[in-house]
Amino acid sequence: MAKIQVNAIIFDFGNTLCLNPFLKVFEKTHHYVLKLVNDMDYPIDKEKLFDCWISANKEKVEYGSRFFQEKDFVRTALKCIGIKTEHIRKLWPEMLGAYRKSLKEIIEADTRNKEVRELLEFLKNKGKKIGVFSNGRTGNVETWLSWAGITSNLFDFILSSEEIEIQKPDMRVFGVIADRMNEDPENCVYVGDSPTEDITPAIGYGMKAILYKPPKEATESVNWKDYTQVSSPDLIIEDISDLKEIII
Repeated sequence: MAKIQVNAIIFDFGNTLCLNPFLKVFEKTHHYVLKLVNDMDYPIDKEKLFDCWISANKEKVEYGSRFFQEKDFVRTALKCIGIKTEHIRKLWPEMLGAYRKSLKEIIEADTRNKEVRELLEFLKNKGKKIGVFSNGRTGNVETWLSWAGITSNLFDFILSSEEIEIQKPDMRVFGVIADRMNEDPENCVYVGDSPTEDITPAIGYGMKAILYKPPKEATESVNWKDYTQVSSPDLIIEDISDLKEIII
């Protein structure tokens, strides 16, 4: 297996450290949501709810988190279903609350948490600096870490686009990351799942880059990312734990 020598590893958050939970959360919550909607005399089925909710996730919401969901995504989904405005005002908080309650339960039970925690501990014990960047909200990463049972002190920094008011693929993001790491770009490797948002701009800024290909079930509902684009990463991995052998 090829090796990459760096001082710092920076992880993308969504579908790299944390796999997309939407399908699991939907399966856990759709019965409750359908009852809410049907009780207001909207005869909606599971397929219609799913299609509208997935479509709503294409909406552009500044720093919006599709993993944690947002008011705007839920309201857009309800509009797509055909819910009247006065009913949307009542339904969206209950729908979002049900989603996040199930999200917490699913993250807490995710067996992958142990794998990620052991990887981070391994890299930290090797003396590597570790960072994580999210294109979403400030606080979402910390919330996930808390639910996943992973201590935040494993990271040298946790950063979000909301905090710095720049989003990937803007190359300035990677300048901020290098500064936070106090490392030259060539001494950093960025690990992410998106060819366009992670790999191309990281390499463009002078970092090394590893493309992580998440499992199929984590990408099936991710209609806001384009996984078909071509990039030229230093390495491609399908198992996050491979980094134990790759990083030297």
